[in-house]
Amino acid sequence: MVLALVKLFKLRFASPLSIKVYVMITADEKKIVIARLQTMSPRMSLSIGNAGSLSKWDLIKHVEQEDQVGKLIVGVYMNGLRAFKERVENAQINYVGDVNAKI
Repeated sequence: MVLALVKLFKLRFASPLSIKVYVMITADEKKIVIARLQTMSPRMSLSIGNAGSLSKWDLIKHVEQEDQVGKLIVGVYMNGLRAFKERVENAQINYVGDVNAKI
């Protein structure tokens, strides 16, 4: 998920937080992302644009407040989960019963 954040910030803008994030966050998405953030190491920190270095607790606070940083975090995590789901579904479709097939 951190790689997804890095890829997202490689956009050609002055600051990723200069982009307004107009995303509706559902309660379920919020719970999923907060639960995932709570499993991270307390020593983990993440630098996001001009928001500076944020601890895991800062990230959780932003998600709970649903501000621009929180919406960005939820969006990245949910995109990562959707991509993972699609990959698993495609692997199941391509699997034809071969014992030696790699999924």
